[in-house]
Amino acid sequence: MWKASRVFVIMAYQLNHNPKESAWRALLASPGGMKSGPLARRAFALKGRVNGTVADGLLSQLLGGDVRFIRAEGSERRWNLACNMDPTPLEQVKFTVLDVETTGGQPNFNRVIEIGAFHVCNGEVGRSFISLINPGRSIPLGITFLTGIKNEDVADAPRFSDIADDLLSFCEGTVFAGHSAMFDFRFINTEMQRSNRPYLECASVCTVRLSRRLLPGLPSHSLDSVAAHFGLGFGPDDERHRGSGDAWATAHALIHFLEIARERHQVQTIEDLLRFQAIPPSKLLS
Repeated sequence: MWKASRVFVIMAYQLNHNPKESAWRALLASPGGMKSGPLARRAFALKGRVNGTVADGLLSQLLGGDVRFIRAEGSERRWNLACNMDPTPLEQVKFTVLDVETTGGQPNFNRVIEIGAFHVCNGEVGRSFISLINPGRSIPLGITFLTGIKNEDVADAPRFSDIADDLLSFCEGTVFAGHSAMFDFRFINTEMQRSNRPYLECASVCTVRLSRRLLPGLPSHSLDSVAAHFGLGFGPDDERHRGSGDAWATAHALIHFLEIARERHQVQTIEDLLRFQAIPPSKLLS
């Protein structure tokens, strides 16, 4: 039975479905916790009823040992998040705001060519992690036209595997954030997998989602539009479509969004924020 369940977990990862992330999101939206059957359906994208014992075994393999997840004692087969029982105030949360430039739009086929990342905590932008990356292949002319990054720029740059450990350390204990965060998150984790490194396993905040909920009147929620709304540039050198410039603008936009979310929607903790960004914008307007 458990051999089959391991294959199931692996298949879910290969299909670009992250079961642990899905379990996190499901539990975050259910502060009282969830029984194993419904949680397994959400985590593994299953249809129909799931046997409680089988579901609990699958979840124990997936979540066991991860201190963020708690299984209730006894026979109830119920799971919850540690943070649901001990929420973290936003001013205590450190975010890693990250942007990647890539050779194309598909993580499974394309490569990262630049990473820009900044820490944000309590309304301040802190440490940075900025690096060109040698993708091991030619950069398409369209990407060079968009970013200005040429093959000769990355010829002597490190491979992703060379900086993977430093990036993992930089992100440790933080909440991931980005503009269209899942694009960057999936690229980073695909590169981590290629480099035989562990996935980033952390909550993620998307400034596109926040913009749609907090600035519904904007005609566009692109980074250009959001930056213009807040009067932001793209770093000291004003570099659009570069990792450092885009991450710098996103970091400062996030600070503005956190302030607005507190003032207008009483968002006080990271758990509040993650739930808030999942609310359909139409429900906030009604």
